[in-house]
Amino acid sequence: MIMASFYDGAGRWPWRTGLPAKIGVSVGIMTGMPSQYLIVGLSPPLDKAGNCDQAARAIEYMADSLGVNAFGHPAQPAAK
Repeated sequence: MIMASFYDGAGRWPWRTGLPAKIGVSVGIMTGMPSQYLIVGLSPPLDKAGNCDQAARAIEYMADSLGVNAFGHPAQPAAK
């Protein structure tokens, strides 16, 4: 699931957050670590790839703040 979400942005998401995620078509994002926690972000404005831009940025911030990136590095800023 970590590589199958976010449509055209699928490669950037795991690099920035290290979290598996599922995105709803223009509605929200559900992500988390199995058996530990769940993060849900809702935000209708979409980015160029058709993903919830503000929700993604909020989750990236939380992942960076909590230090939960599965790849062991802080979240990278989203490209504009």
